[in-house]
Amino acid sequence: MHGVPLKHLRGCVPVLSLIVIAALGTGCVPGGATRRHADQAFRARDWDKAVALYSRLVQDYPDRVDFQARYWWARLHAAEVHSKSAQQALGNKDYEKALVELETAADLDPTNADIRRRLEEVRNRFRRRQTHPPVEPLRLPRFGSPPPETLNHTIDLHLVRTTVGEALRVLAQTAGLQLILDPDIPGRTVDIDFQGLTLLQALRRLVREAHLFYRFVGEDTLLVAPDTEDKHRRYKDYWAYSIPIQFAKAVNVAQMLRSALRLPYVSHDPARDVITVMGTRPQVEAAVRMVAQMDHPPAEVLIHVDILEVGKTVLQQYGLSFQTGESPGVETSLVPEKELRLDPGPILSRSDFTLVK
Repeated sequence: MHGVPLKHLRGCVPVLSLIVIAALGTGCVPGGATRRHADQAFRARDWDKAVALYSRLVQDYPDRVDFQARYWWARLHAAEVHSKSAQQALGNKDYEKALVELETAADLDPTNADIRRRLEEVRNRFRRRQTHPPVEPLRLPRFGSPPPETLNHTIDLHLVRTTVGEALRVLAQTAGLQLILDPDIPGRTVDIDFQGLTLLQALRRLVREAHLFYRFVGEDTLLVAPDTEDKHRRYKDYWAYSIPIQFAKAVNVAQMLRSALRLPYVSHDPARDVITVMGTRPQVEAAVRMVAQMDHPPAEVLIHVDILEVGKTVLQQYGLSFQTGESPGVETSLVPEKELRLDPGPILSRSDFTLVK
């Protein structure tokens, strides 16, 4: 800086400051520019671009649950877009484009039986059947009420000064039901005699005295909430479903579902590796599809090893010896070509290669 007047440097200070700030800012966000572009594509609903960018982020940051959640969610949306594009191509009798779009959709969402079926139909029109490993159709959940034997199960309990929530938990546990409680359930205590009553009778008595309402959101799931118009409207079309997890970590899958689908209720049972989700029917079905894509066996790596035995006598014929405590041995770099040669040449030195016993 010698010889430069100070007045000429004053205008450079803000520029230098901005450069420093920008340089510092680029290292603060995991993923850097890739993440920014991925988030922009996600917000712009450019699903193909989002899938490509989040795929790179998932590989670089395998522990980031938010990257994985957006990656799987973008894949489902991208599959839907390509499926609709194929439908438009079929309407225009552009079977070649429809085939490409359906193959792309099937790769993005391989568990979608409808896409697979339409893909086979288009392939039949082209008369170009290809051999694919059989994909078991995804079984979407069926929603219904508990069977009559569960509702008519006899309850022999007498509860004294028990909170409403605890009384409901005892009822559900006795009948083998999973209970979902609204967070606004009152915490007051009650005295309830359930002796000689069925589950349905006991449940009706308890919710009537506590000013609650109940709804079976699945064959084995009971929802209880305050008896208000807002709660009735909120839970009117809600359903619950339990999804078994075989290979993935249930806690990670649950976090991805919360982040991607914004479900009102997601819980996991670490003892049974089961995730229970609650939401509208499309939300629950989307959760089942997402879990089907994430819950797959871990990749296996096949390693082939050949063990070659080299006789010590043969090495001594060439003036070589193994490295031992008494002898440093010989060092080199071996370069395999059509014939095995020593680099840099036929003159051997200890800087050329090492043999270790």
